[in-house]
Amino acid sequence: MKEKIFIFSVFLFALILRLINFSNNLEVLTAFLSSLMIVGIYFIIKKYDLAWARISVVFLVISPWLIVFSRNPYELFGQMKIVASPKEILQNYFTLFSAKYLFFSGIWPNSTKFLSYQGMMYLPDLFFLIFGLKQLLSKEKNIIERIVIYSFFTFLVISSIMPGSLLFTLLTGIVLVLVTAKGFASFMEKSKIFLFFIVFYLFFFIRFLDLYFFHI
Repeated sequence: MKEKIFIFSVFLFALILRLINFSNNLEVLTAFLSSLMIVGIYFIIKKYDLAWARISVVFLVISPWLIVFSRNPYELFGQMKIVASPKEILQNYFTLFSAKYLFFSGIWPNSTKFLSYQGMMYLPDLFFLIFGLKQLLSKEKNIIERIVIYSFFTFLVISSIMPGSLLFTLLTGIVLVLVTAKGFASFMEKSKIFLFFIVFYLFFFIRFLDLYFFHI
């Protein structure tokens, strides 16, 4: 019963965040499908790691990256620019790891208003992203962990070769959130640290909502 309430709450909250100020029926469909996808990810990961599954879906729901992109379905399949120069590919690759891109400015769809000082992720994600990578790379992995770590490197390379592809940017964002959630899940038993970061995340989440939905 508790799991059903949790899943329904996750789905409903994800749907609301993706439907605020929606402008057409396609955005409604995209919001529904993306919220359903989050629930699906929960049940896939749950078979191997329940704590990771719970944190993953919460992080997927509140991710700036996924909220914005799921509200801009027209731009996900836009024109893709393919880069052939190894130097430019390498520059694009390291840009995807830069603090400016991930935490302070990001690369948002053209239809999205400028989000000042908001990157693709929240600043507290930095610590857990690094720790999650360490966790995934330094232990014997189950099939889901292997898929996540392989996807992490694959999507980053593809996004570097096709920097204009918002679809692969979205997929990269999902994988980065899963890696971050893996790092966060390992701290759940440390109650004081856990509570501190919950408050920290809440601050950045409210700040994002203000920037994206209310701030002019």
